[in-house]
Amino acid sequence: MPRARLASVPQAQFVLPLIVVAVLLVLPPPVRAYDNDATHQHLVNTATEIFAFPDLMDNLPIVVFGAWCEDETDHVYDTSGEWITLPHFWIADEGDEQINWWGAYGYENAWMKARIMIVRSRDFYLAGNHFEAYHYLGHVCHLLADMTVPAHAHYDEHSDDAYENWMASWHYHVSAGVANLYGPVPPITDEIIQQIMDAWGGVSPGPIDLLPPLYYLMYTANQRADYFASDGDDGNLDTRYGWVDYTGWPSRPRTRDDLVDCDENDTDVDGKLSNIAYKCASYAVSATARLYEVWSDSIDPVPPETHLVIAGPDSVHEGWRPGNVVMNLTADDNYTGVHETRHGGYQYASVLYTEPVLIDHEGITYFSYQSLDRFGNEEELHQQMVKIDRTPPVLSILSPVPDGHYLSSGVLTVDYEADDEPSGLYGFTATLDGQPVADGQTFDMALLAGFHTLVLTAEDKAGNTSSSSVDFSIKIDATVRLQPEKLDLESAGGVLTAFVGFPAPYSVNNIQVPATILSVGGVNVPANPKLSEVGSVGVDGLPERSFKFKRAPICTALAGQSGAFEPVVSGVLTNGTEFWGVGHLEITADDAVTLETGDPGSDGAQVVVPTVLAVRALAGAGVSGALIEYALPEAGEYSLRIYDVRGRLVTPLGNGQAAAGVHRLEWDGRDRSGARAPLGVYFLRLENRGGVAVGKMVVGGR
Repeated sequence: MPRARLASVPQAQFVLPLIVVAVLLVLPPPVRAYDNDATHQHLVNTATEIFAFPDLMDNLPIVVFGAWCEDETDHVYDTSGEWITLPHFWIADEGDEQINWWGAYGYENAWMKARIMIVRSRDFYLAGNHFEAYHYLGHVCHLLADMTVPAHAHYDEHSDDAYENWMASWHYHVSAGVANLYGPVPPITDEIIQQIMDAWGGVSPGPIDLLPPLYYLMYTANQRADYFASDGDDGNLDTRYGWVDYTGWPSRPRTRDDLVDCDENDTDVDGKLSNIAYKCASYAVSATARLYEVWSDSIDPVPPETHLVIAGPDSVHEGWRPGNVVMNLTADDNYTGVHETRHGGYQYASVLYTEPVLIDHEGITYFSYQSLDRFGNEEELHQQMVKIDRTPPVLSILSPVPDGHYLSSGVLTVDYEADDEPSGLYGFTATLDGQPVADGQTFDMALLAGFHTLVLTAEDKAGNTSSSSVDFSIKIDATVRLQPEKLDLESAGGVLTAFVGFPAPYSVNNIQVPATILSVGGVNVPANPKLSEVGSVGVDGLPERSFKFKRAPICTALAGQSGAFEPVVSGVLTNGTEFWGVGHLEITADDAVTLETGDPGSDGAQVVVPTVLAVRALAGAGVSGALIEYALPEAGEYSLRIYDVRGRLVTPLGNGQAAAGVHRLEWDGRDRSGARAPLGVYFLRLENRGGVAVGKMVVGGR
């Protein structure tokens, strides 16, 4: 935040009067407050611990030199060295401009001299002569400190003073902490400034924002010292303006006689010189610190201004950006120049800014910045919230599955997920074949046979986009009736006829006959186009179409097996829609043995001893997998694989050595890539040196 500023009143013009100095008839001997060069230097340096600014600290040696030089050279009234100390006195209760001292000797007082030098100091700085500016400021600091010496507040001519000598002997070193405890300068309010201006007749003898505060500091310092006695004068409680409250101050010493035996061994605690120092010297430090502030405010009252330029992608929605940004800071100050610019995180600036700052954190980052000028004016802390999201939304389609095949007699439920971190979704659409669809929406697939596409598209608040799509098909759930229903594998000649029917509104007249196949035992048998015909009617009264398949490859595929089988008849219509249907076929053969056939063992349990290969999926096959049972007539090597309805390998389920008999394996429902296999019909193919056996299973049911 900017530094607190002293109140000011409207500017007034003042012409500095020429002061005619009366010729002194008696020259008092030269005297120095704190007759030790280091005392004033100590006060000036200590004040910087209360208030300082970069330019002051860089030029502090010049200020210290000026404070020392005031006892050596008079830059205003005289340069001979004989009259130097005379303008260091001021009886403030008698007025601001006193000409006569002791009734005869005219001279200018400390306030009249200080106001000239403080204006010179300010003007030198504005003219670019910083050395002279700080040098004169040091002189003013000296005069202000002199106002806290009782002898200087009394016009007490002295060549030797108990308080000054005690301070100069370094018995007492006032610190910034003591100054803040015993001598803090109260705020210089608008009312005080107006009171001073009224006393001056509404006209300031110099810069309106500089001299009234200086007057207040010198006057209050003077009145504190005036309370105490010096070697030649008593102290008093009078104060023209009533700005100094003496409540709680020590009752002594206030008469010059109290100083005769006053030292740090005095048993009277109110008679110690340290009590004077607590009230006076500590105020000298505090007032000097406030003088630094008043002087700097008169030259540069305005904090610098920092400008932020963000390089990187523009914000899209609600301030979110799709990539890293770079924070570029530039600062300017129209008065004394920028000292430093700082930046940092949330709520504070902590790092010196030297080069552009990269912000690459995904999420929300708080970037703060502010500048400080050479005169300690601190800009108000600025904050910039940076939002970055480089990651596009995450989309996941759970149902339907990619390249999934579904039957028109079933029900399809759309299941998807969409999420985004860290900005969140700004826009999202889900369409099925171009039409909006909601998560969890259910479709009756009776009229949806064909190929379909589910598409998800999403945009996050940073403008990142992503999309995901799934292609799947719905096959017409056809009815299949086989003739003959019972097939003797010994008779491999002739054909097997399949009568295929469709539910409304689909027509069997649109089936592409050459593309129709019968799948059984892992073997695909194409239909004979010449023998297939249309015209029969099924048991449900709907039209059927008959297809002829040669028996020979069917008998070969089912050789050595018996029992019930479910061949699949599938194909495609002229518009590309697929159909799929399951028929029923009984196989009879003299040497065929079912899996349940066996003889009792020694423990009474039935031991299966098959005479042919056989494989099947036990009841209960579902989306999580299946339990598969297979029979080997003799021990040896075997392999068991799962194929889809198109004859593609899904996964090798088992292989290696196995004993003769019935065995079981579990399938977890996943293909060889680890992905979950779509719902539908699958074929089991068992091989060993005795031949091949094929079984079927439906995962997920029909």
